Amino acid sequence: LPIMRPQSLSLNTSDFDAIVISSDAHEQALFDSASRQLAHLNIPIVRIYADKSPTTSPRPAFNTTTTTSLLGHQQTPRHTFLQSHAQLASANHSPPPPPTRFITTGLPKGGSNWLEAMIFSLPGIGGYGPSGHPSTYLSLAMLLGVPGLAQALYDAGLSLESAVARLLDPRARFGQAASLQQASTLAPLLKQLASKLPLRTGLLEQPSPHAGRAAQLLAALTDATPPSLPGHIQAFGLPSKHLRPTDLHDLLPSHAIVQLLRDPRDVLISRFYHELGNLGPAQAALFAQRDDTNSWSHRRDWKHAYFTERRGEILHYYSALEAESSLHSCLVRYEDLLSNAPAELQRISKFLGVEQDTAALARVASRFAFNAVTSGSPLQSQHERTNSFLRKGTSGDWRNYFDTELLGILGPDFVNLITRLDYESDASWTRTLPAKAPREFDFSRLRTRSSIARSFRWVWEQDAALQAQFPDPSDVTASPAFADYLLDICQTPDVRSHAQTLQSLATLWRSRVAETAYF
Repeated sequence: LPIMRPQSLSLNTSDFDAIVISSDAHEQALFDSASRQLAHLNIPIVRIYADKSPTTSPRPAFNTTTTTSLLGHQQTPRHTFLQSHAQLASANHSPPPPPTRFITTGLPKGGSNWLEAMIFSLPGIGGYGPSGHPSTYLSLAMLLGVPGLAQALYDAGLSLESAVARLLDPRARFGQAASLQQASTLAPLLKQLASKLPLRTGLLEQPSPHAGRAAQLLAALTDATPPSLPGHIQAFGLPSKHLRPTDLHDLLPSHAIVQLLRDPRDVLISRFYHELGNLGPAQAALFAQRDDTNSWSHRRDWKHAYFTERRGEILHYYSALEAESSLHSCLVRYEDLLSNAPAELQRISKFLGVEQDTAALARVASRFAFNAVTSGSPLQSQHERTNSFLRKGTSGDWRNYFDTELLGILGPDFVNLITRLDYESDASWTRTLPAKAPREFDFSRLRTRSSIARSFRWVWEQDAALQAQFPDPSDVTASPAFADYLLDICQTPDVRSHAQTLQSLATLWRSRVAETAYF
């Protein structure tokens, strides 16, 4: 009863060395949640499960000898161990703790791709990234984006947490395998998921294998005896792709959360320029309008239409900001990463329970410094890369674009958010804004090929012939590219309409971007 209602558990923790939770192996998800809820007691929590087979009674889950052995080798203030009785009884020393499971999040254009590239390039951290298995670039948003998949996993006896781990790396021994009876239900859903997985992503450019992905994903979920993760993996995670921390905690309660913050004013400016490389029909309608003669013109109220929508997204993301303080999370500021990436990466690593040496931290920080990931020129960080997902990588660029008109559109709730996030101590910054911003928003940075390819990836996902012809639909530098097919050949009405829209807007806005960058 206390485990089921941990809030009712009242202990003088100075009288105890640890809490031991004993369970059967299949009850892992329950005790993941219970141990997280007991974390406020601030003493070690040891989980030991009993071996169990259909033909034998479960053995005692723990005894004095094995428990004392564990506690005697405790090295950190709080670890959660998960080992079977048989493994403990045969061990001469304390087993290593299982990897810390974690997930990252942040606002779109808040620097999350950059942070993820650095975190998942650090030694001892696995899961997401170029490791060669079929779902190497899986994000939680992709999995949740397949209708019915989460429910099918539950029906197959898999918690979402166990499924995520197994899909990321079949060597992850988290939870029970899905029953083979459920394979026929899971197979078509995993085929949809496989089509959504990119061959490469962001700054982690090593291609992931494409052939046979769906079958490999199904095998990862149904293999009852997968090989275990290598011992050097101490933390194991994936990105959420912009879900709120409180929502992540509800979905994955035993996962630690690494949340990236960036000044929302800079996020707005970066997001605007990102939209011009990912301009779908809905976004195009915020910027321009077509008259009865089928001619396009710039909307006079585009700022109100566009920034009102983006403001709503930002306010929603931070709507549970105060509640997030109780979560097991690590807050990282984009601006701190820019000024001292090695120190921030060290702090994140310690939060995840991974020790890093200074040389490894320096190598990763240097590899992903903005002047390295753009053109390689030290001067690049001072200029904008107009043909890439990566634009400037600086902080404070909002000052070039904010004026009293934009402030009036964003409103007092947005101003209050800047203070709540500690980017300003009060609202006095609003009184220094000019009537007209120093710089105009530059619509000539529209990227037609990238926009059409991103907007209609679903066409590729539903056509095996296109998948064979264009292995990577996001690569606009290929010859021919999937973008060429959409612009010149595809006769799907929605595609044709948007292709004509993009070509008209490119003329209206005098687009001058040479799309020569993959990312």
